[in-house]
Amino acid sequence: MKLLAFESSAKAAGTALLSDGCLLAEYMQNSGQTHSRTLMELAKNMLSGCDLTPQDIDAVAVAAGPGSFTGVRIGMACAKGFAWGRQLPLYGVSTLEAMVRGAACADGVYCACMDARKGQIYNALFNWTDGALLRRTEDRAIAISELSQELKNIPGPVYLAGDGAKLVAADGKVTQPKSGEKAVKVKLTATIDGVDKAITAESEILNNGGEIASYVKDVDRSDQNGAKYDPLAYNDDRRADSLYVAAKAADGSKWEPLNRSQSILSVKWDGSQSAKLNAQMGSPAFFRAEDGTLGVVSSQNNATGAIYVWDGKGDGATFTNERAITVTDSSIVTNPRIVYDAASKGYKVFWADGLSGEGRMATLSDLTAKATVGETLKADAVAMGVGDVTEGLPAWAGEGQIRAFAVSSSEFDAFYKNYVDLQNTGVKALGGATVENGASAEDVTAAVSGTQATMTYNDGSTKTFNVDWNADDLAAVDTSKAGTHEVKGTVQQTTEAMYNDARADPDIFYNEDDGYYYLTGSTYEIKSTDSTNNQKDSYRSIGLKRAKTINGLKDAAEHIIIKPENGTPGHEDQYPNSFYGWSAFIWAQEFHKINGKWWIVAGFHKGASSANGGWCNNTILIPYTGDEQSIKDGGFLEAENWGEPTVLEGAAFDVTYFEREENGKAQGYWLFPKSAGLYLAKAKMGDGVTPLVDGSLEHIYQVSQQFEYGKYAPTPEDNSEGSDQAIVEAPFMFEHGDYVYIAYAGATVDKYYNTNVMRAAKNADLQDLSSWTTADFPSFDTNDTYTGAYGADEASYERKQAGPGHISLAHDEAGNIVMAYHARPYPEIHSGSAAGGLFDQDRNTWVKAVNVRANGMLDMSLTKDQEVAPANRTVTITVTVGEPDTPVEPSITGIRVKSEPTKTKYTVGEQFSADGLVIEATMSDGTVKTLDAADYTVGDVDMSAVGTKTVTVTLKANDQLTTSFVVTVSAKTEPGKPGSGDGSGDGAGGDNGNAGTGADSGLPSSGAAVLGLGGAVVVLAVAGISLTIWRKRRA
Repeated sequence: MKLLAFESSAKAAGTALLSDGCLLAEYMQNSGQTHSRTLMELAKNMLSGCDLTPQDIDAVAVAAGPGSFTGVRIGMACAKGFAWGRQLPLYGVSTLEAMVRGAACADGVYCACMDARKGQIYNALFNWTDGALLRRTEDRAIAISELSQELKNIPGPVYLAGDGAKLVAADGKVTQPKSGEKAVKVKLTATIDGVDKAITAESEILNNGGEIASYVKDVDRSDQNGAKYDPLAYNDDRRADSLYVAAKAADGSKWEPLNRSQSILSVKWDGSQSAKLNAQMGSPAFFRAEDGTLGVVSSQNNATGAIYVWDGKGDGATFTNERAITVTDSSIVTNPRIVYDAASKGYKVFWADGLSGEGRMATLSDLTAKATVGETLKADAVAMGVGDVTEGLPAWAGEGQIRAFAVSSSEFDAFYKNYVDLQNTGVKALGGATVENGASAEDVTAAVSGTQATMTYNDGSTKTFNVDWNADDLAAVDTSKAGTHEVKGTVQQTTEAMYNDARADPDIFYNEDDGYYYLTGSTYEIKSTDSTNNQKDSYRSIGLKRAKTINGLKDAAEHIIIKPENGTPGHEDQYPNSFYGWSAFIWAQEFHKINGKWWIVAGFHKGASSANGGWCNNTILIPYTGDEQSIKDGGFLEAENWGEPTVLEGAAFDVTYFEREENGKAQGYWLFPKSAGLYLAKAKMGDGVTPLVDGSLEHIYQVSQQFEYGKYAPTPEDNSEGSDQAIVEAPFMFEHGDYVYIAYAGATVDKYYNTNVMRAAKNADLQDLSSWTTADFPSFDTNDTYTGAYGADEASYERKQAGPGHISLAHDEAGNIVMAYHARPYPEIHSGSAAGGLFDQDRNTWVKAVNVRANGMLDMSLTKDQEVAPANRTVTITVTVGEPDTPVEPSITGIRVKSEPTKTKYTVGEQFSADGLVIEATMSDGTVKTLDAADYTVGDVDMSAVGTKTVTVTLKANDQLTTSFVVTVSAKTEPGKPGSGDGSGDGAGGDNGNAGTGADSGLPSSGAAVLGLGGAVVVLAVAGISLTIWRKRRA
């Protein structure tokens, strides 16, 4: 039988001809030309060289991959076309198996490998024994690092075949292909002999972004001082056996622990740890689901036959829908790994049997709790570890429970930015300021005062700060001449420190009615450093600090405004040792403005004060009774301004209030902690209305996470686990940006106390449980604070803290979020039964800044240097002084005749003269000036006809500005005739009597009129004589 074979799955194209198992010819070409041009030509030439024709061929074989999608497709097309036309049998051969068969030369393990690019490698493992080839694995595409680790765990030599061998060194080290290439979508089609229907699958070959390491915490390991790495966790408990992660970029040289070195996911609380010993993670790992999203799998503490599985939420970083799947009843599942099998459209679970250490595998129809599980089969043991690069991983990363998972660039970016420890990476360039030439010092200060500095962070978020501009630099700005000046400023940060000694449950708020920030908290009557005396001096008054800035609250004086044991101000006779019948226990007071009035919302004890107070059993609303002016005058600090309380039904203490606009109106909400859950109710609204509960209390959260359970371990140095205690309390509701946040406290009030955050879209139905998303890890806990990283400017014992919680939030002067929280010193400074507990007065109020991450979640973990890097604390703005104003010549706005021409009366035929004409201009600045004759034109005058003539004067520079005067033209008289005036001696000269005008004579116009009248009488008299003589002559 003669068989024609085609190979085109790699760079080289080749054909071969066999006759009864003997190789007759083999043609190969690696010229770079496409296989579609070379493959059939090679076959044609080979047959011709063997004196054969296509009719002599009995069967056809083709390399079926894996390999180049286009190359495999071309080979398949050539082989099928050749076989189909002659109705010949067609055989598909694994490219990887063919490589090994051609390379096997000695017994041992063989690895056929081809560079799949994008950080992956096509490969399959085989055993060659006594001339027989036995598969160890199916053909597969896996991360190069995963193959490297697998090869290192195989005892003895491993023989490598194929062009991928160059990526794997003799000692198993891997050379990663370069990252950055775009993902390629492909459609794979495979035709199998004897199977009628072709198998197709769509996939995406991803570019190499890096790796995410997953591991648990080995708490028994200690530092050189013998202390545990985690004061809260114990070896083999739920806090330690959670999912911790680190990242290493494709071009990175070391690992970077993420999420403050805290876990990102834990098994939900499933009963007491003592009763559910294995309800925790073992060897957690990532996997890729059918839709390409990342999921998480873990064993049940490496101690049962079941696994835990979580789905990805679609953001590439968070996970949900925890469920347990039993995969075997004959094995202990450790180090599980899940692979989606496109051929069967199901999943395969691989694990190491905890009893024998051997590898095991089973199929799953899906990843639901009711999945159909296949038979447990033997498989290669799952390889653990992260390769040769371990630098950067924490010393406590659980040995034997750590592995790496390769991800694409986009996946790496999403995951990394979601969990990276925030760090200020830069500051945006400041826009300059401009002032006018000659501006005052106040003008210069005003020009820069509104300029803020915007910091950038390594997750893509930004934060804007106010700036204190240097007074000397401002004073040095010379505005007398044009130029630029640099003014330096210091970025304003919230002082991170202890703000109130022996004050728990803090409430920080801004009062818009007087422009002050206020701080209050549950009050101890003794200092935090005094010896503790249990309940006697606890929670017996309400005090207030106030300041114009948040930083000013640190050193502001505290004013006690309510102290029930002193009686009710103005009503001491009726209430001598209570506040309107209420007394200590006073707990967790907050101040809120509701329906136009300020209220204190606080937990109180009903009854008079006693030596040890009483338990807090009601939430009451205490109204402010003064007017707005009294608030501006400091009335918040006056005891007599707080009126008779009203009971708020719903919870005994830790109640908070939130308000937002709904349908154009204010709507308030009461948030109640009850039975380790949170309940939200609307408040009655309306001007002057007492804001009691309006409607039902809707359940929006219930305790479910391991960090919400304390251990009844009252002191930080206690190393016994104790029993679990569930607490969800002290909620605070706050709106910022696109979200409404709820911060709440969980676990016992000792070192286990912590803060967590949940959020909803700001326009969501807040009473709908599904509107809320809760973080899978505490936002702030003892692991953040016990190192002394916070409050680092403090040198006293308060630097190291435990149990940070019961927070409140406010906006600072720049609109950024600040939080007040309480925490106790670490290690505990007191001893005895009350030490470290509710009645230990060393819970102190701290204040620090909060950042909003790019994903919208609150980050409370930034130190001062993380928030603003020291190099970015000083910023510079350029102040530009403008050019001086160029004097503007006033323009002419109008003209008028100041003096008419000397002569204004003419006889017909005389020549007009403008001599003596004076034109005056009115200027734009209000002044007047006389124009030169060259500045205007005088219009033509018709002197040929008798009449009154208007002469127009036009400004040459603006022909729209004109004025005028009048001249008179009279008829000529013949000599000797009446009215000729020749030789009559009338004294008027030859100027038509114009010489006698007031303008020329200097006489007042009345005098001129008299002279004119006299002249007229003389003329008439002369005319009469002449007429008489003439008549006589005629006679």
